[in-house]
Amino acid sequence: MAAVHPLLDQIRESLAAPLAGCSAEQLSRYPDNDPTRWSARQVIEHLSATWCSTTNGIEDRLKKDRPLRTRPTFAQRCMQLAVCECGYFPNGRKAPLAVQPGETNDEPLSGDQLITRFSTALAAMDLALIRIESRSKNAPVLTHFLLGPLNVRQWRRFHRVHARHHATQLTRALRGA
Repeated sequence: MAAVHPLLDQIRESLAAPLAGCSAEQLSRYPDNDPTRWSARQVIEHLSATWCSTTNGIEDRLKKDRPLRTRPTFAQRCMQLAVCECGYFPNGRKAPLAVQPGETNDEPLSGDQLITRFSTALAAMDLALIRIESRSKNAPVLTHFLLGPLNVRQWRRFHRVHARHHATQLTRALRGA
C-alpha cells in the first residue's frame, strides 16, 4: 500500500491486524448471533463509508475552489475539543443513514481482501486531504454533521478516534461475543 499520513496509517494497522487471515464466514458473524449488532465486515463497511464521504466532500470543496465560510458554534468547538484533541468518542449515537452498512449481496470477502479494499478507501481520503491541505492554511475545509467545520488536522484526528471506537466492535464481532 502507498504511504499515508501517520495517523491514518495507525488506523490501517489497528484494523488490519485483527482481520488478517480471517475467513469470509468469520467476518459475517454477528456478536452473540444478534443481527441488530454489526458484523466485522459491517464495521469496516461503515468506516470505509465515512472515509469515502470525507473524500467526496473534500473533492467537492476542491471543485468549488473557495474556502469554507462556516464557523463552528460554541457547542461544536466543545465537541471538537473532546473528540479531536482529547480522543473521546461518545457512545450510543446512531450512525447517519448514509454511512450505515446495509445488507450486502457482494461476494464474500476474506479478511485480507477486506484489508485491501478498506486500505484503498483510506489512501484515497489521505490523498484528498493532502490536496486540500496546501490550500487551506489550517482553516476548516469541510463540515462534519455533528462536530461542525473541521480543518485537515482535525479530520485526521476525528477519523483516528472514530476508528479506535469501532475497533473494539470489530474485535467483539470477530470473537462472536
